[in-house]
Amino acid sequence: MKRLVLWSISLLGVLLLAYQLFPSEEPSGTLTPFTSPLSSPRALPSLPVSLSETPATLTIIPVTHHIGNRSFPSWGYNGQIPGPLLTVRKGSNHTIVVTNTMPYETTVHWHGLRLENQFDGVPDVTQKPIVPKESFTYHLTFPDAGIFWYHPHIREDYQQESGLYGMIHVIDETSPNYYPVVLDDIALDAEGT
Repeated sequence: MKRLVLWSISLLGVLLLAYQLFPSEEPSGTLTPFTSPLSSPRALPSLPVSLSETPATLTIIPVTHHIGNRSFPSWGYNGQIPGPLLTVRKGSNHTIVVTNTMPYETTVHWHGLRLENQFDGVPDVTQKPIVPKESFTYHLTFPDAGIFWYHPHIREDYQQESGLYGMIHVIDETSPNYYPVVLDDIALDAEGT
């Protein structure tokens, strides 16, 4: 019984500490993304983009995501959910400029890529957050072939689930016939909300 009481008190202490360290709202206010939630354009499907020598852009914009007969306010890289499928050649180097139009800070983490630490997208560790109405330039190297993905590293529970994620296809010239498939799950209740 003594252990149960001590365990319960310890758990309560951890939860209170977590609440203080990680508040449930963005510093700028609530997580409601728009004044008029369904007034944004319809989200486009992911479109392939072959990166070239010129800088690529990923602009976060509000969209309306339609799932079945329901519509949801969302965010999309270049208005797409998932974001653009970035296609690059193994060993290439590219510049990607990310512009944040959300009222919240964000970053982009390039999941699985071996890259310079300053472009890893971990807020306040490897880079400053991209504040609203600002941009950040990522210089990326793609040393390995395969399928990778990109997503925010600030409030992933909200930003990623609102549509901010995409795939990267790094092509090895020796085996170019390898194509990605994007799968995601969405939790809905009996009313579809």
